[in-house]
Amino acid sequence: MPDLARIAADIAAAYIPPQTGRPSSIGDHETLQVFLEAIENGNYLETACELADISKETFRQWKLRADAGETPYTHLIAATKRASARAEAAEVTKVRKAGEDPRFWAASMTYLERRHPERWARRQEGNDGPKVVVQIGVNDKDVQVNCISVSYTPTSLSPSLSEDMHSLSAERNPRSV
Repeated sequence: MPDLARIAADIAAAYIPPQTGRPSSIGDHETLQVFLEAIENGNYLETACELADISKETFRQWKLRADAGETPYTHLIAATKRASARAEAAEVTKVRKAGEDPRFWAASMTYLERRHPERWARRQEGNDGPKVVVQIGVNDKDVQVNCISVSYTPTSLSPSLSEDMHSLSAERNPRSV
């Protein structure tokens, strides 16, 4: 874990105050330390600014100066990004650790859904097929199977499978089994 006090002091030391006018709070290492600690603790940028007594407009101006390549603003923005990444990594570690316990399998599932949505995200339900609802933790005497009539287009099933489905639905009571 980096020493945020040292990073804040290095950024503040790189600041050269103007000859006239009020110096920027980027030259105050304590202000920067409070700000960076708040970011590393997972706070939003606005909250970190509020905690460090930095106005949103001041930070916006610092960001513009960093975008222009001006030191120490570039160092502050880089330190802010690293602190934010450390906060995220700490939370991912907690989620993955929780997922190791079978009681908290949903932590791992949520991680997969968000990290790899193309493979693990919840699918949008459409009206193009039968719906299946799985209830976990129910007694077998509480299980009830409901069959509903679903019309399929001829291209969705092979003819033999379509005939099988038709014969099954004719044999079963459409309300419950």
